[in-house]
Formats: sequence, structure tokens, C-alpha cells
Amino acid sequence: MNDQDMKELLDFSLAQKALLRQKLRHLPVEDKVKILALMQRQANQIRRATGRPTKPEWSWTAVGLALDSPPPTPGSLLAALGIYKYAQAEQHSDTDRFKN
Repeated sequence: MNDQDMKELLDFSLAQKALLRQKLRHLPVEDKVKILALMQRQANQIRRATGRPTKPEWSWTAVGLALDSPPPTPGSLLAALGIYKYAQAEQHSDTDRFKN
């Protein structure tokens, strides 16, 4: 990669980061908390994979996601992150575990 390509890649990356920050800035607090809950789970997945102890996570119901929660608006940041699908899959596996 030459210097011009590197500069274009850097400029594109910085522009995407600025766009993401703008989207995050306009989200309601409730949605930001849902993103934090997802980030807690991702961090704990990394901890488990590397053999380190996990940290506490907020439950999906504590952040306002239940099995009967409506899905996010298509094209929204929450839809792009897949938080609702992740939460529902995790909640379904929890209810299945308690049935057995």
C-alpha cells in the first residue's frame, strides 16, 4: 500500500468513526445502556476465551429487553449491532436451561 492509499484509508476510517459518534450522541440513554450490556458480554467472551475470570453483567431485563420486546427500527444502530437478536437468543437459551 502506498502513502496515498494509507491516507485515504485513514481519512475514511476517521470519517466513519465521526459518523458513529454522531449516531451514538443522538441515541436515548436507554439505547446506550443496551449497547453497554452488549459490550459487557463481548468483554466476558474474550475473558472466558483467554482463561480470565469474568465480570458481572447487567441482565437483559434490567436494561429493558424482554422476550416480548419489539424489535428496533430497521436500519437503526441497534438493529445493525444485532442487540435484540443477541438478547433474545440468550434469553431463550436461559429459559430452555431452566426447563431441563
